[in-house]
Amino acid sequence: MFLGSILISSALTKILHPTNFYVSIRDYRIIPAKKMGQAIASILVVMIPGGEIVIGSALVVGWPLIFSKVGALLLFLIFSSVISLTIIRKRTDILCSCGGILGNHRISWLLVARNVLLLALLLLNIFVPGDTITLELLLSTQRYDPTLVVASIGAAFIISTGAIALIKVTKAIYEFLA
Repeated sequence: MFLGSILISSALTKILHPTNFYVSIRDYRIIPAKKMGQAIASILVVMIPGGEIVIGSALVVGWPLIFSKVGALLLFLIFSSVISLTIIRKRTDILCSCGGILGNHRISWLLVARNVLLLALLLLNIFVPGDTITLELLLSTQRYDPTLVVASIGAAFIISTGAIALIKVTKAIYEFLA
């Protein structure tokens, strides 16, 4: 439910402020600046929040769970990759356009680390057996095991720390080669 809420709130911010989101997409300079790039940015202004709403809602409700988890995983991977590439290009003067409960911050490695933590939580949720906290589970008579929650958070911390170290090593190698 937590990850679904993040995606839904982020999508709502983008939907309520489409011009700001369009400008943000263009600021990343991942797509060409010409007419085709403008068309792609316009399509992304609709597709990204649409995908966040669909995937976030599926995560909250719990159906179809594996597809929504993989979809969320792909979204966070894409977002993290775009932010990382932009930082490596030394363009840290732009806002992330994350929106929602995550807010809107200048891009930094800390933002990438946050996304890596969310990715780690998703991976744990996919591969660790047990129930996922969804609306369906909360409304059912089953009880959720708090030990699994604590273990998942601990494992996510360990995985995200390793991922942050990997990102820093990648950055150092890039700076060395540049």
